[in-house]
Amino acid sequence: MTPSTDPADDTDGQHITRRRLLGAGAAVGAAALAGCNGTFIQVESTTTTVERRFAAADLAALRVTEATDDVSVARTDGDTVLVRAEKRAHGETELSELRLDTEVAGDTLQVGTSEPTVVGIGGGSVALEVEVPDAVAVERVETDDGDVALQDTTGDTVVETGDGDVAVEDASGAVTARSGDGDVAVEGAGAVREISSGDGTVTAAVSAVDGSASVHSGDGDVVVRLGALDATVELTTGDGEVTVAGVDGIETSTEQRVVATLGDGSGELSVHTGDGDVTVSGL
Repeated sequence: MTPSTDPADDTDGQHITRRRLLGAGAAVGAAALAGCNGTFIQVESTTTTVERRFAAADLAALRVTEATDDVSVARTDGDTVLVRAEKRAHGETELSELRLDTEVAGDTLQVGTSEPTVVGIGGGSVALEVEVPDAVAVERVETDDGDVALQDTTGDTVVETGDGDVAVEDASGAVTARSGDGDVAVEGAGAVREISSGDGTVTAAVSAVDGSASVHSGDGDVVVRLGALDATVELTTGDGEVTVAGVDGIETSTEQRVVATLGDGSGELSVHTGDGDVTVSGL
């Protein structure tokens, strides 16, 4: 199917609001760009919302890749996948330069966004909201710079942001959730594969693991609640303390390392932070 991108007159027929940004923060930034000579620059901002709908009967999977800003994906009771993009352009950037790209490849709906590289006064964002029925599995949700939220979805899922928070709630499949710089929270996953942040707090409820699983932070506290797992669990910190409560099967316990065997121990779960505390309790 031919990919669908925004036409040059993308704003035609859409509701557009226009406002002047005259707040203190905008004024200070504009004054700095003007050479700090007391001249204030008025920066215009325009917004529009674009919506596209796809019949769920024609789809088996959703993939959001190469997004540029915030993304949220949530279950809907309908029989249509709704993709909504809120575009916001500032200064010399035009709304037509902020793109929503959608394509149906086979039985997979692929969604992405793009923005121009701006030098000077301008810029913009394209925030995505996707509503998806149960019949369509959410395979991947990825953005370069923004928060990602996933709620009440089906299928094994990878959720990732380069810079922002990740929140996953009630995903039926095995979950991988990553942030390069931000907090990560996972609750109600069918199973955990990987939950990680390069720099941020990681919280997770783990009721099952998919093979060898991990919950890690490079720099931040890690808080995990464990269900009735069949796994060997290793809890470690490079600089901090490991605290465990309500967990049976502990075999090794020191200030910075605890090892426990839960159930038949057939799976593996590593919980680690490079710099921070690890706190683990039972669900």
